[in-house]
Amino acid sequence: MYKLTSKVKTRIVGNPRFLGILTACVVTFLILYVQSEKTVTIVDGKEVVKVATFKVKVKDVLVSCNVNVGDKDKVAPGLDSKVEDDMVINIKRAVPVTIQLDGKVITVNTAQDKVEDVLQEEGIVLNEKDKVSPSLTSKVEQGTNIKITRVEEKIITTTERIPYTIVRKANNNLAKGTTEVLQDGQDGEKEIVTKVVYEDGKEITRQVVAQNVKRLQ
Repeated sequence: MYKLTSKVKTRIVGNPRFLGILTACVVTFLILYVQSEKTVTIVDGKEVVKVATFKVKVKDVLVSCNVNVGDKDKVAPGLDSKVEDDMVINIKRAVPVTIQLDGKVITVNTAQDKVEDVLQEEGIVLNEKDKVSPSLTSKVEQGTNIKITRVEEKIITTTERIPYTIVRKANNNLAKGTTEVLQDGQDGEKEIVTKVVYEDGKEITRQVVAQNVKRLQ
């Protein structure tokens, strides 16, 4: 039995065809090994690290390099992106900013680039007339203070009674001490339309935009 096994091993090892297949397999494995290894550059703020990796996804590369990413941090390409050779992974860390809104001051962490993006990220809805400082397109940096002033305009209509006036005219044809009513007087009414502007609930301006006088029926 031992002799038979030895002969089989000898035939296999000494078989040129087998050696060729084995060599091809080894070469193929080495090629796939080399091709599957990728060089990736990780840019994390001022830190730049170049690594060789066999990982398939960006998030796996970061985990293997002990790079922690917060919920608000931005990673480009995305964490689920497929790793490619010579890929550059950029990490933008979230920084604290403050938002003044509706009498409250809140601090949030964000990696967004503009004020508008921060407000959208936090689910803050602006009304048409609201004021935002700095402007919506301003760049966000660590410590940026975003102030939102709620602006509301109201149109108020009021009325004023206008009493009729008496106009006296001399008439030599009338007896002394007597009067004659030529036309009955009639009270009038003035309708006043006023625009009032409020900021954060406080009245800022009041302007009359229209007036209309009419007779009372």
